[in-house]
Amino acid sequence: GSADENFLKSLQEQEKTLLAFQSTQHGELGQIVFENGKVSFMIDTIKDFKKNGHLTCFRQLPSLTCLTFTASQDIEQLDYLAGQLPNVVFQVAAWTAMGPKLYDLSNRYPNIQLYPAISRDKLDELKEKMDAYLDINLLTSTSDIVAEMAHLSKPILAFYKSQNGNNGQRLYSSEHPERMLADLQKLITKDMLEKPLDIIQVKGIDETLDYIIEHN
Repeated sequence: GSADENFLKSLQEQEKTLLAFQSTQHGELGQIVFENGKVSFMIDTIKDFKKNGHLTCFRQLPSLTCLTFTASQDIEQLDYLAGQLPNVVFQVAAWTAMGPKLYDLSNRYPNIQLYPAISRDKLDELKEKMDAYLDINLLTSTSDIVAEMAHLSKPILAFYKSQNGNNGQRLYSSEHPERMLADLQKLITKDMLEKPLDIIQVKGIDETLDYIIEHN
């Protein structure tokens, strides 16, 4: 009831780690939630936390599943997002083998799952199961994959510097990743996201001069 939820909120404010089963969860307070009956998973998590001071394995039910397809090791703000949202699974897929930078991230953050040399069938499976697509890989374009994601009617979030093509992405400044974080938290609590701003159309110099002359 409300008394239980108020008590849990007080623990959350003290930055305590909250664990629950699906059937015992009160509200959305950042709990680590386990499938009903998976007592051994909760026990392993408690032991893991006691031994390491933080979680090194991911056994709980994810509150959200995000997918990123990449053609490089450079994924903008992945470490920040994974650290801030430990209950969210960040799946990273690639057609090829992956480099040490990504393996280091997956070792540091148990909620980062890597899928190197992925097959088309497995990628299609991840696409269907994901809750949101993060268009946050850098350097090498993956606009063809992002275009596929646009047909799934699922949110696509990107940073301005990582955007691959114009595929209805919600755009954020990489200098303020907390804004993307806030929208991911809204997806967790099933709140409506604000309507994205219209894409700014950048005109060429000739078009701009013509506009100035016409409206002067």
